Amino acid sequence: MDFRRYLDFLRGQWEWIAIATTAGGVIAMILALTATPKFAATAELFLATPGYSGVASIDTADNSPFQADAFSQQRARSYVELATRQDLARRVVDNLQLPMSPADLSSAVSARVRPDTVLIAVTVKASSPVDAQNLANAVTIQLADDIRRLETPAGMRIPNVDPVITQPAEAPNRPTDPNIAVYALLGISIGFLVGVTGAVVGQRRRFITDARTVEAVGGLPVLGVVEDSGERGLDWSLAALSIEHALPVERPVILAVTEANEDAGESAAATIELTAALACFPDIIVVDASRALERIDDVSYGLRDEVDQVLVVVVTGRMRQSELRAAVERLRAHDLSILGAVLAPPARLTNSYVNQKFSVSSKRRVAE
Repeated sequence: MDFRRYLDFLRGQWEWIAIATTAGGVIAMILALTATPKFAATAELFLATPGYSGVASIDTADNSPFQADAFSQQRARSYVELATRQDLARRVVDNLQLPMSPADLSSAVSARVRPDTVLIAVTVKASSPVDAQNLANAVTIQLADDIRRLETPAGMRIPNVDPVITQPAEAPNRPTDPNIAVYALLGISIGFLVGVTGAVVGQRRRFITDARTVEAVGGLPVLGVVEDSGERGLDWSLAALSIEHALPVERPVILAVTEANEDAGESAAATIELTAALACFPDIIVVDASRALERIDDVSYGLRDEVDQVLVVVVTGRMRQSELRAAVERLRAHDLSILGAVLAPPARLTNSYVNQKFSVSSKRRVAE
């Protein structure tokens, strides 16, 4: 399906897509407004390196501030992982006697390193601004103690890295979750996708894909099915034999062929193949019926007195059931039977030519 057909499809199904999109947005807003708000408070740690010299020279290159900064940045990645561990959360819960489990606290904690710095931001979410502030400060203090303990060598009193709380957490003024804009965007997007998917599935279910559906919807028997023979292509021989046995023998019959989409090439190819397959049956005229209908009487080719039945073969399986049902019911009022996606007349064959064919056929039958 190209972009233009995709737009045409969306335009044709816009009611259902709009309903699904609106429903998705409304449901998302309801979830956002009924969700428990979460407040986030953030504290900040600076990783100092007291064991490194404050003067950079050739003799002190290993102890220079540049080396200290690189060392702290490498360590900071590990400290971020420590902040979200349940061991750290368990110590905070035990120290503060909090009415929550270590798992719940650790899941509410997040930490990250500020880009190109030795600063670690520790964020904790809670259901109230005060709880978020207190928990963020408690987790940051515990993280600083753990870093200091891990970075102090045995027998030494000065740690290699000394974390310093440079910014304590403050009580937030507004909740961070739920984000109404994000909820609405996700709801609208999901609703739109559901609407498009439902429209595609519903449309495909309304299409005719097999002979049984043709008979059930159109109320007409299937004369023949053209099978795909693989490398040899479509095999019209069995279909032609089935059609020949199914057609009435007491009068000539027009067998019109149409496609179930806008591609007239399929009906043209089918007409040629079926004409060749039925060449030995003089009472059958195969007509390409792929052009627009001007008058419903045109379907009978001006031969309403001689022929009271027109059979149209479905070439492809992309015809809608509603279109087939409407075509059949409309033409039954004129004593005609048709299978097709639209009301399609024959190609520009003159009535004299068709009459001549029927006259020859009738004379041959009388002679016999």
